[in-house]
Amino acid sequence: MKRRTALASLLALAALAASAAARADEGMYTFNHAPRDAIKARYGFSPDDKWLRHVQLASVRLPGCSGSFVSEHGLVMTNHHCAHSCIQQLSTPERDFVKTGFYAKAEGDEVKCPEIEINQLTDIVDVTERIARATAGKTARVRKPPLVMGGARGPRR
Repeated sequence: MKRRTALASLLALAALAASAAARADEGMYTFNHAPRDAIKARYGFSPDDKWLRHVQLASVRLPGCSGSFVSEHGLVMTNHHCAHSCIQQLSTPERDFVKTGFYAKAEGDEVKCPEIEINQLTDIVDVTERIARATAGKTARVRKPPLVMGGARGPRR
């Protein structure tokens, strides 16, 4: 029993140490406000406007996921779970892509996902002044939620 407890403690300690070493370098920022100085200090790389614009246009959003364009013809790379519904839709009893996978050897062999919408951020525009002008002198109207009336027995639950 003591040996098992010691082994479990050792594994927990190893997992904790590994998680500290694998700390994510996170940060949320828009492409027009990239922390260039921090990137330069940490990685020795200075992203210029052209590079940031290229990365912005390569980035895409799928329902609940992200991805990247990997060709100028619209081929997108994303995680398997993000495209799973498409993989199922494209599968047939004869060709089960979920089970066997799919590899396009040439551009003409690529398949399109019929029902997945992909969004691409093409522009970032500061609309602060436009909103300030459009709302100058106006006050907010607070709308009260409608009163819900129940039947003879009171509100429904």
